[in-house]
This record gives sequence, C-alpha cells and structure tokens, in this order.
Amino acid sequence: MTHPAPGLDLGAPPRVEALSALPGAGRRATPTWTPARLLALALLAPLLTWGLADALPPAFAPSVAGWGLLAVAGLASAATLATYLPRSWPPRLHRPGAPCAAGGLVLLVVAWLTAGVSVSTAALAPVALLALGALGQRLLTAGACAPPR
Repeated sequence: MTHPAPGLDLGAPPRVEALSALPGAGRRATPTWTPARLLALALLAPLLTWGLADALPPAFAPSVAGWGLLAVAGLASAATLATYLPRSWPPRLHRPGAPCAAGGLVLLVVAWLTAGVSVSTAALAPVALLALGALGQRLLTAGACAPPR
C-alpha cells in the first residue's frame, strides 16, 4: 500500500486555475428583459393562452382552477418565446443549432400536445409545469447559447 507524499493534503479539493481563465467563466448570461421582449410577452400571453384552451378536447370545459393553469402555461410560454428575441440589434448569432436553443421550444410543443388530451383540471397541471420548465430551461441555461460579449 502506498502512502501519499508528505505535505500533500488529500482532504482539500484540487484548484483548477485553467477553468477560471476561460473566457466568460464566472458570469451567467441571463436574458435581459428589453422593451421589445416585454411587448412580445404582453402580446403573446393572451394568444398562447387561447391557443392552449383551443387545444383542449371539445367536451372538456375547464374550471376556474383549469383556467388559472392555462393562464400560467400561456404566460410562461409567452415569456419563453420572448427570450428568443435578440437583446440588441443587429443580433449576434452564436451556435444557432445548439440543443439549448431548441429545448424550450420542444417543451412548449409537448405542453400544447398534452393540453390536447387533458380531460380534467388535474391533467392541466403538467401543461403548466412543462411551460414553466421551458421558461426555466431558457433562463437557467442561457449562458450555453449566449453570444460572446
């Protein structure tokens, strides 16, 4: 059995200076809510809420709680789509085909498809959670697709 060299502290985590020297290390690029993004949010929220309500099965009439869940899903969906607008003009594209750019859109499509098979108010909860998950994905992983400054 070998023993570590004297003076070597195995209890402390290793320091990796190379990671902190990378460009952009230590900063998180979170979407800035510019006036254009806020306008898009205000315009898209009612349209997306109506779109989700229209996707419901014809025989299902949502309760007050169901309409609340649809409103949350519509607002989160609108906020997710607003994050795709560029922060400044002209936009700087950076890895437009990155999976993080498509993740939010995929979750919104799944939310819309889930609304189409909802037959109770409780079944609308996953729709709201998927829309909130799409927004969270865009806000928390924005640094992976952010253009360099």
